[in-house]
Amino acid sequence: MVVDLIKKMLVYKELKNGFDLALENARDLFDEAKGLAIFEHYSRAYTLYQLSIEEVGKCIILLRALIEGSLGVNIDCLYLKSLGYFDHQSKTRTSLGAESVMLKFFEKNTGHGVTEFLKELKYEAQHVKDINALKNESLYVGFNGNKFIAPKSVINKKMVDDIAFKADIRIHAIIPMFPTEEQLDEIVEFLKQNENE
Repeated sequence: MVVDLIKKMLVYKELKNGFDLALENARDLFDEAKGLAIFEHYSRAYTLYQLSIEEVGKCIILLRALIEGSLGVNIDCLYLKSLGYFDHQSKTRTSLGAESVMLKFFEKNTGHGVTEFLKELKYEAQHVKDINALKNESLYVGFNGNKFIAPKSVINKKMVDDIAFKADIRIHAIIPMFPTEEQLDEIVEFLKQNENE
């Protein structure tokens, strides 16, 4: 009993640390991208905004690991890998959840519809591979149609403004999501009581 409690506390502490570090890195990447955009370095700004979105995806993966670890799942590197912690496309897809929750919360509390935003999220979820390819095009010289293409000829200000908006929403959406230990206990108890439903 005491050993289980100590293990649970250590899992919580380490996952909380991972969440905090990923969130801090998401914010840092976002701020650095803003600085690049100010000086019209749009291709690199785009890259950093996309990487900040991927860090938000890590935060959500760590939240899931926290809950499943509290239900007895062994949390280790292989487990995190199975959730997509090390995969760019999985982290991007996962980050969409934070934005979706924030939009639904906004709609519920303001009465303003968010249907168009939700349609865009659905589109993004279906095109994560393209989003990842665009991130690569924002960073590396490409080759398409027998021509070399520089990142700055692919990425424009509008694209950067769009991804900055998405990154900002996702970062702000994830901030309040990490539960306290007491909230986690309530979540786990609820899940155990309702596991057959």
